[in-house]
Amino acid sequence: MNRKNIVLNTLLLKDEFEKGRSQSQLVNDLINQLSVSNIEIRREFNADTFSELVAIRKIHLEQNTEFFYSVPDNLLLNQHINPKLFQYVGESQFMGVKHLKMTLGDWHNSMFKELSYLSKILPANIELNIENDQTRANSDIELLNDFFETANQNNINIGFVNDIGNWIFTDQDVYTCSTSLSRYTRFVHLKNYKKIQDSVNTTPFYDGEINWEKIIKLFSNDLPIALEYPSSMENILNDINAFKTSKV
Repeated sequence: MNRKNIVLNTLLLKDEFEKGRSQSQLVNDLINQLSVSNIEIRREFNADTFSELVAIRKIHLEQNTEFFYSVPDNLLLNQHINPKLFQYVGESQFMGVKHLKMTLGDWHNSMFKELSYLSKILPANIELNIENDQTRANSDIELLNDFFETANQNNINIGFVNDIGNWIFTDQDVYTCSTSLSRYTRFVHLKNYKKIQDSVNTTPFYDGEINWEKIIKLFSNDLPIALEYPSSMENILNDINAFKTSKV
């Protein structure tokens, strides 16, 4: 795995955000203190406010950064393309984002014409991806496979973001699902989990029940890999080093 493709999601500094620091400040911290160039921005961290859009755009213009944009909304709404997609694309273009991620929504293969509409909406410089979340409605493996197969058959350029720590919440096997969707996968969210009695707790990728190295080996070496779980600046550096010294 190419270590240059490590992406840091701003969820890593969730505690700092909740203490009042803006997401743009967190982005600057990750870039300047950890010398990374790939950052995933979360829209729910106020990335849609004008001041944040401007601040993040400024970072993009002044530093050599590759931005990913995580939008917690469905691509398909009431059996149509979500009309907010235009806004999300506009925000992406303004900030200099090249990778836009959403969740699936109410897909049925009779809606393939809606997918063809995407080719008219999406700019050539924006890559649209769909992620499995923690709901069965958006993450059923048969539904996702049907969606990507239909998109592929109709030459619609949409990829998959595999959040390996989310499959547990939908009662689906992480390795089986990851293998099934590997040919569509463009991006991986790397985190883990531990079951404690009846609860599931998210953990750093190397400290949990998932054999993450086995999962990562399913994908090509040039795939972006994002660390996505609450942490601290000190621990993030340790996590990056743990990834660098792994066998993948």
